[in-house]
Amino acid sequence: MIYKELRITNFKRFAGEHVFPLTGEGNVTIIAAKNGVGKTTVLDAFNVVLHGTQGIKVRYSKTGFRFENWIRKAFNTTVDDEDCQVGFQLTLVDPTLGEILIRRDYWFERNGGPVDMELTVRVNGKPLPLEEGETKQAMAQKWIEAFIPLAVSQRFLFDGEQLPELDIGELNDEFREGLDDILGQQAIQQLNNHLNSVMKNTSKQMTPEDEQMKIEDLFNQTEIARVEERRLEDDMADKQKLLDGYLERSNSLQELIVSKGNAEGGDLGDVRTKQAIAASHLAGRRMELIRVISESLPFMIAGMPNELDDWGIRDARNAIENNLVAASSKEIIERILPLVKPKIPDLVGAGIRKALDEELMKQSSDVPAMYQFLNKDDLNTIITIHSLMEEDCAGRAEKAVSDCLAALKDYKKTTADMIAESEKLGLVGIANEYREVSTKVGETREEIRVLKSSLHKTTEFITNTEQTIFDMQSLSQKDSKLNKRLELILTVRKLILEYASKKRESLSKPLEKGFEDGFKLLSRKAGAVESVTISPSDYSPLIEMKGYDGNWLDRDLSATEKQHVGLAMLYAICKISRTSLPVVVDTPVSRMDKEHKGWSVTKFYPKLSHQVIVLTTSDDLSDGLFDELKEANCIGSQILLEETGPATARAVTTTLEGFF
Repeated sequence: MIYKELRITNFKRFAGEHVFPLTGEGNVTIIAAKNGVGKTTVLDAFNVVLHGTQGIKVRYSKTGFRFENWIRKAFNTTVDDEDCQVGFQLTLVDPTLGEILIRRDYWFERNGGPVDMELTVRVNGKPLPLEEGETKQAMAQKWIEAFIPLAVSQRFLFDGEQLPELDIGELNDEFREGLDDILGQQAIQQLNNHLNSVMKNTSKQMTPEDEQMKIEDLFNQTEIARVEERRLEDDMADKQKLLDGYLERSNSLQELIVSKGNAEGGDLGDVRTKQAIAASHLAGRRMELIRVISESLPFMIAGMPNELDDWGIRDARNAIENNLVAASSKEIIERILPLVKPKIPDLVGAGIRKALDEELMKQSSDVPAMYQFLNKDDLNTIITIHSLMEEDCAGRAEKAVSDCLAALKDYKKTTADMIAESEKLGLVGIANEYREVSTKVGETREEIRVLKSSLHKTTEFITNTEQTIFDMQSLSQKDSKLNKRLELILTVRKLILEYASKKRESLSKPLEKGFEDGFKLLSRKAGAVESVTISPSDYSPLIEMKGYDGNWLDRDLSATEKQHVGLAMLYAICKISRTSLPVVVDTPVSRMDKEHKGWSVTKFYPKLSHQVIVLTTSDDLSDGLFDELKEANCIGSQILLEETGPATARAVTTTLEGFF
């Protein structure tokens, strides 16, 4: 796909209509300007024309962001019209569809009121055909989203200023999201959601009419639980990252204390060893104390019977077992009755069924009300836990509390000894920080334990609820159309999820190649790179480099190095993308020194994509870099943004030698 031309009307500093021709002999279009004249405005224009409100919201991602306020403020202040218009038009060429024109115009009154938007899409000069009941704008918006999904286009509209802030620890998340977008994983997820909906409706049809409201409620509960499951998983991952950081800091502080103690002598090493043993002992006691507090103490305080017979629990379990037997017998009889030869008269069959129902009702009433919502396994669990609580009551709980108190006292003493010894060596600040970090380690571990427990309960709830749904389905006709449909849905859903997983796994090697190639095109350290590995499970990159132990990315990278890593990621994604889009880059070599600029501009950007639109200042392509690009026949269209007044600018198609 090629971006042929961009037009901007009354947007920010561009009063009136301004034309940006985007194609030429080379694949690199250069739009040059001094700082503050309109480069970022052009990147905003690409986001708005393609995706409107959502494009800008994703770009700026600010809490409370309101597009209506933003577009009003973006209207050029020198235009006197009472009816304000801000317009964007992008013409592009697709190898399959031909020439496509996308135009968005925003209209509003200068003194306030609503903002109206008009969206037009034409393919080879013809408007999109409307579907029945669909408005022109709604149809156009859906067409654009299907043609260039927002999640995909965002990967190819790039702000170089953001790269120095890149969190290397989250690089694998960026990889995964980017790959999911360009590989159509979003479509796979939509298909999976659709299959879940069909499966839900099919299951309802397979359920007796008087149970359908209940099965609907169970499905809703399952969906809510799945959302909670994902939230808990994300929270656990965040807490684990936090814990890893605390542990790393704790270890470095410990090494400082030990090395200082060894260098200057004294008893610090012995005291530190005792403190470490005390901390470990306390951690071990903590787990048993948590169990006692959460499981036994509430019952010991509220009162717990010595014998479970006082609660009638065993009688309830026996009644539930009898109900299961009776229900199973009813199911067998229901299957046998139609098969009896000669055929049983309808009246006799109805009498048998009525007697069975009355017997079941009678037996279900034998289960006390407090146990009506429990099953046999639940009651067996209660019996098991009661026996453990009896041991706690017999003294184990008291021992757990006293052991933990003793361990805490020992930990406090050894920590105080370590701080006192550290003070002698001038290390009290480090020792105090070590104590604070150690406390955070314990707190974060406990938070992770609580999250794990909640996640386990949620996952178990989902499993049990799905089993309940399965049990409620009418499975008496194994060859019924509904059964066959359900089996097919389950098979297809399993296949598409396996496909999505295997597709990700298959990308690790091409990603390694793309990431390594991109990194070598960017960095003068290219010769020192020994290997690049991308994890097939989470796409986390590992770079082994001469002179560095472990993963080079684990270092405290400079702003330039972070840019190189982020750009190499973009390069890798572009090379394996099935959606071949132009790349638009604002401030391409932000914060790079002269040597790194040379590598980036002359080697990297021309190879990044079949069409690269670079928004650049004079510094980015100074010192002969523009001339090198020209000699390599890479340059296509050249556009200069000129300041024409305090609040106005214009786009001029011209040669840029004089600018650089």
